[in-house]
Amino acid sequence: MKKKFERAKLTDIDLKLLALNAKGYVLPSVLAPLFVIVEVVMEVLIPMEMGRLVDEGIAVGNMNAVWTHGGIM
Repeated sequence: MKKKFERAKLTDIDLKLLALNAKGYVLPSVLAPLFVIVEVVMEVLIPMEMGRLVDEGIAVGNMNAVWTHGGIM
């Protein structure tokens, strides 16, 4: 018979030990996920900004728009 996968359970002692060891890393622990979120948002905005660059700059020959949207990216 196959054994079912059992999930490890965190106890209060485990959480206290984790909190004790993570004391000096509170700021990096908060900033890291925030920076990841910002990175994802920027990665999603790049194709949209590239579309604007092509539509408003390259298609109509407006070099000012090309430089502006290129600088934003």
